[in-house]
Amino acid sequence: MVRTWQQWLSPRPVRRTETPSEPRMLSQNGAALFEFHYDRDGRLVVRETHYAENKLVQDGRSGPPLHIHCGQTEYFQVESGTLAVIRNGKKSILTKGGGIIKIPPGTRYRIPSYISTAP
Repeated sequence: MVRTWQQWLSPRPVRRTETPSEPRMLSQNGAALFEFHYDRDGRLVVRETHYAENKLVQDGRSGPPLHIHCGQTEYFQVESGTLAVIRNGKKSILTKGGGIIKIPPGTRYRIPSYISTAP
């Protein structure tokens, strides 16, 4: 259910669904591709790819802004390249093989796009 104060952020459906309507979605300026999958336990997994040649990515503006999730835990794992995560003001850098970053509910965080030459 969308709360009234959330409407100023962006137009949203009054009632959200638990399943995506499309298997993939390209961001408005072509900076990122979002692919929706389900893991073996039935949890929704979003694979997010940011394109290094896109100006928004190069300027660090393609990732989500600073935000908080009240009731969900998010996990991030890098398949290629580099990921920067700023949690509660502290920056962490994750690369392929570097494990998983866990973002518990109530954590203030953002993920700026992070250019790297790593494959």
